[in-house]
Amino acid sequence: KRLEARRVRCEQRELELGILEEDKAARPINWPMCCPRIHHNLDQDIEDPTRRKACRAMYYAWLVTIVAYFWNVLALIACLAAGNKKSVGDFFFAALVAVAGIAISGRVLYLGGAYYALQFDAGANAVPYLWFFTHFLFHIVWCCWMLVGPPIVGNFAAGLYFVLLQGTHLFAGDKAPGVFAVINVILWGIALLLSLRAGGLILGVFRNSGGVAKAQQQRAVAQATVESTAAAAHVAVNANQMRE
Repeated sequence: KRLEARRVRCEQRELELGILEEDKAARPINWPMCCPRIHHNLDQDIEDPTRRKACRAMYYAWLVTIVAYFWNVLALIACLAAGNKKSVGDFFFAALVAVAGIAISGRVLYLGGAYYALQFDAGANAVPYLWFFTHFLFHIVWCCWMLVGPPIVGNFAAGLYFVLLQGTHLFAGDKAPGVFAVINVILWGIALLLSLRAGGLILGVFRNSGGVAKAQQQRAVAQATVESTAAAAHVAVNANQMRE
């Protein structure tokens, strides 16, 4: 019996390994091209052309956001070197924001958000779309923050506030800080506009495929589940009290 059970386990393990190998062959690790770490293939994973167009728009918006994060760090370096009201702490905070922002936006907003959600029909499952929209709103707010750059939590963003505050002094002498800051504002503005366009396309996909009705249905099911669980817990508590 032990030998038979071991043989069955070995066969199951071989079958699982075979499935994994087939999945790796069908979904190869191919992105980014310079140092592949993940699978990314819009044409293969998203068959519907409308959903694929929306996902590609979000992909381009995410790429511009990555460039904007890096450029903000370069702008801080230029301002720090020229002594334009930027400290070493602002630079390190900007670098930390860039690393965290790129990682979180990639994992939550694009790969785990739009790219994952748009592989499904919203009329069949609305949860991935709702997950994306939740983080998309935060992304829009953050783009506006980086675009304006208010000095509320340090001066880690070379945004509109910094450019307007410095005015012509920003271009006096060494013009590099002014040029870097203006380009940074332009990049974050482009990232914001592209993100809004992509979000509008994904919202259109969500509405046109019955996502609103499905979301209401799933909400009702979740609410009924919570209410039934609460009622069962209440009955159990009353039963225990009666026994006592």
